[in-house]
Amino acid sequence: MAATATTDAREAVEQKLAAEGLSDAAVKAFLHNYEKLTGGESGLIPEGDIEAVAALPRLEDLAGAKAGAGEDGDAAVKALLSQTVVLKLNGGLGTSMGLEKAKSLLPVKDGHTFLDPIPR
Repeated sequence: MAATATTDAREAVEQKLAAEGLSDAAVKAFLHNYEKLTGGESGLIPEGDIEAVAALPRLEDLAGAKAGAGEDGDAAVKALLSQTVVLKLNGGLGTSMGLEKAKSLLPVKDGHTFLDPIPR
């Protein structure tokens, strides 16, 4: 009986989101995240599980990615970019995190903030 109620609720949510004009991808993403939440996952990563990166290579220094490397260089850059992670700090000041200023001003490494790499 509980499975039927869960299935009925899921179908109702899908219909409501679709009626609001959300794409199938958005509906699936919402349901996926909702199932994780109701399954007991918090979506948070404990700070103790996070390790700082000691050093990162510059794109210009990587083999095959040097300027003028031609199509091989372009393929190398695309392969590297496919492994790139983008960290976005969306939202307000982070008051739920106990912050009193913008998250983008947090020091992350060697006294640099999230904003410091942008002009580099």
